[in-house]
Amino acid sequence: MSDTIALTGRPMWALTAAGAACLLWLLYAATAADPLLGQYPVHPAIEAVAVLSTALFFILGGSVLLLAFLPGGLRATALQRMLVHALLTFIAVYVVLSYYGWDLRAVLTTSAIVTAAIGFAMQPTLGSVISGVVLNMDYRLRVGDGIIRGGEAIEIESLGWRNVVGRKSNGQLVVFPNARLADAEVEFVPAGRPVRGETSMKVPTAMPPDQIGAMVDMLLGDLPELDPNHALSVTPSGFDPGVASTQYCIRYWVSDYRGLASIESRIQARLWYGLQRAGLYVPPAAPEPNDPNDPLAWSQHPSIASLIEACRPELTAEAARALAEGSEFLLFGRGERIELPSRMKGWSFLVLRGELVVPSAFGTIDPADCEVGPSVHTLNRASAERYVAVELARRIGPYAGYVVWQAARGAANLEELSLTAAAEVPDDAMRAQFLEAVRPARPAALKAGYVFSPERDVAGVLVPHQRLQAREEMMLLAVPPTLSQSLGYSSG
Repeated sequence: MSDTIALTGRPMWALTAAGAACLLWLLYAATAADPLLGQYPVHPAIEAVAVLSTALFFILGGSVLLLAFLPGGLRATALQRMLVHALLTFIAVYVVLSYYGWDLRAVLTTSAIVTAAIGFAMQPTLGSVISGVVLNMDYRLRVGDGIIRGGEAIEIESLGWRNVVGRKSNGQLVVFPNARLADAEVEFVPAGRPVRGETSMKVPTAMPPDQIGAMVDMLLGDLPELDPNHALSVTPSGFDPGVASTQYCIRYWVSDYRGLASIESRIQARLWYGLQRAGLYVPPAAPEPNDPNDPLAWSQHPSIASLIEACRPELTAEAARALAEGSEFLLFGRGERIELPSRMKGWSFLVLRGELVVPSAFGTIDPADCEVGPSVHTLNRASAERYVAVELARRIGPYAGYVVWQAARGAANLEELSLTAAAEVPDDAMRAQFLEAVRPARPAALKAGYVFSPERDVAGVLVPHQRLQAREEMMLLAVPPTLSQSLGYSSG
C-alpha cells in the first residue's frame, strides 16, 4: 500500500512541474518583444525559472517512468529510488549547465583532481567513518563488551564513528580505529556471558587425580566470580619424575569476562591454603639438610605456643607447649569457607589468629569485612546488579534496571550501590525494606580464643556447627580428642 501511495503522489508533482514549465516557456516566448517583460533582468529570470521547472519535471517524471516500467520497479527500495533520483538529477544539472554555456569538462576535471586529493588526504578518516557506520549497523559490539588484545580483555566504554575507546584493567584507555576493527579478525567477549580461564598447580604424584579434583572443587566452588552453570575441570597435564610431582590444569568459567583479571590470583591463593591444610607440597629437587632458612620450617616456629598462651591466658606454659607439639594447625585465606579435613572428626579447633564471621544472606561475606581499601560487590558485579535490580523493581517497577545500571558505574561496593538505588524509592517504609533486603549486614566476628567442634553436613564435608568464613588470613589449631581437655573444652 505504501508503494501505491508514493507512486500516486509523484505523478501529481511531475504533472505540476510540467504544467509550470509549459506556462513559463509560453510566457517567455510571448514576452520576448514586450518593452517591460522582455527586458533585462525580468526576461532572463523567466527563462531561468522555466529551465528549472523543466529540469524538475525531468527528474520527477523520469523517476515515475523508470520505476513504473523497469522490472521490479514497483518494489524498489528507498535506496534504489534515491539512486534513480540522483542519476536523473546529475543528468538534469549537466544539461542546465550546458544550456548556459558552462565548460563541464574543465569543471569535472578540476573537481575530480580536488576530490582525489581530498580523498587521499582523508583516506584513514573516511575509512574509519565508513567502518564505524558498518560496526554500528552490525550491532555486534556493545558498550561493556570486551576486546581481547594480548590475552587481556579491554572493556569497551564508547563506540564512535571514528574509533572505539576501551579501558584496560589497570585503568589505561585504549583507542581502536574503526577501520582496524572492521578489516581485521577481532576477538571479543560479550558482557554478561561466561568466559573460560585456566591455571595450573603441582602436587605430589602419590595423590590420586580424583581426590585432587574433589579437593579443587571444594576449595573453589564458592568463589562468586565463577559461573555455577559450568563445572570445574581438573586434568593432569605433566609429570616431573625428579621430584615425583604431577602438574594439573584447572579450567574454570567466569560469569563475566571482567572477573578474569583478578580470579586467577584468588584461585592460586585458595589452592595454596588448601594444599597446606592437606599436607601436600612439592619438595625442592635437592633440599639442604637442616637448613634454618628452609621456608617450610616455619610451621615448627616456637611462637605457636606463645599464640596459644595469648589467646587462652588461663593455660600454663607447659599446657601451651603440649598443645603446640601435639596438635596441628590449619591456615585459611581471606573469604574462605571453613571446611576441615575429614580425618579430624571429633577434634576441637581453636582460633589462634584472625577472625571468623557468619556469612550474610548474599552467600559470602562482604569484601569490606575482609580487606582494607576499595572493594567490589559481595557477589560478582553482574550478579549483584541483578539482585539489587530485582529488589528495586518490586518497589519502583521496570525503571529499576536503568537506575541500577547507572548507579553501578560509579559504585565502589554493594553498600554504595544499595544507597544510591534506594534514593529512587519514594516511600520511607518501602525504602527501609529495600535496604534491609540488599544491604550486607556486617557480621559479628569470632576472634582469637574462640573454640568450636565440627560436624558433617549433608554432603559429608566436615564443617563447624554454624557456617563460618575467614574474614582475613587466619590460623586454626586443630586439637586431637586426647588434648581437648587441656582447652577446657570437649567436642562431646
